[in-house]
Amino acid sequence: MNLISTVARIRTTVALVAAASATAVVLAQAPAGGQHHDSAAAPTAAQAAPASAEGHQMMKAMAAADQRLTELVTKMNAATGDEKVAAIAAVVTELAAQRTNMQQMMRSHDGTMDCAAKMAAEHGKQ
Repeated sequence: MNLISTVARIRTTVALVAAASATAVVLAQAPAGGQHHDSAAAPTAAQAAPASAEGHQMMKAMAAADQRLTELVTKMNAATGDEKVAAIAAVVTELAAQRTNMQQMMRSHDGTMDCAAKMAAEHGKQ
């Protein structure tokens, strides 16, 4: 084995360790319970309650999606070796599916962005 291939292997190993460490730091900093970092206070019951049957259905679907993601992340954190790679892929796939679903839901509301506008107003980002 020559010096150049040894250096390349060391650099690759260092890059992988750095990426794994960064991922661990990001996951460790994720707020518990799905709350946002910038949440000043919990919403009142009136603010948290959906206004329609469609809203209730959406809230149930979101809770189920959150539960699926939580289970996948728990499995990912417990996995090692090749199982860890597969678990990471499962988490990324679920995140992509949830994002696609959210975008479709937003588009299905005839382009109205009432929900996004409310969220922006609550966080002071108009």
